[in-house]
Amino acid sequence: MRPLRRLHVFVARRPPLYWTLVALLAAAPAAVVGSQIAEARRARDEWLERRTILVTRHPIAVGDVLGAADVRAHAWPVALLPSGAVESLPEPAVAAAPMAAGEPVVTDRLGRPAVGAVAALVPHGARAVAVPHGGAALPVVVGDRVDVVAALDPATVVAADALVVHVDATVAVIAVDTADVPATASAVAAGTAVLALSAGQ
Repeated sequence: MRPLRRLHVFVARRPPLYWTLVALLAAAPAAVVGSQIAEARRARDEWLERRTILVTRHPIAVGDVLGAADVRAHAWPVALLPSGAVESLPEPAVAAAPMAAGEPVVTDRLGRPAVGAVAALVPHGARAVAVPHGGAALPVVVGDRVDVVAALDPATVVAADALVVHVDATVAVIAVDTADVPATASAVAAGTAVLALSAGQ
């Protein structure tokens, strides 16, 4: 007698075992369906549940200080909530990256809080150095990346890939690695510091 036939005979001669197996086989699809329904309900709840966060009213440029006129409250689906989305602006709220209109404001795109607007853009491990410029200044803006070149013979790059954190009529303030501060300061003091704008930025 084949094994399957023997099992059938064995079970058929024991009604309690037979009906127990029938109940288990009947319950298995129900358990699977129940699990799928529960998962569908969780997904539905995530789409229906919303959290109020701040989004931008208009495009934001690097270095812009955000205020109440720049953002608005918006109920955002929890399922699509970006990491670090803010419900209120820190002080100060300085854009460390460009933002499009209607974009959620997230901590990763803001400068460090509880410091001045310029200092908020200086990365950890860097120092800000002011490089004076005259009428023929390189047209840099906040957020550009530049090399600081000591215009000697031969010329030497004293700080590479420095971040521009402030620009006005007389100086460009750049954030350089701490290790590059002495050479950069020496070039500035000697009047030989020249900024070279990176074409990739």
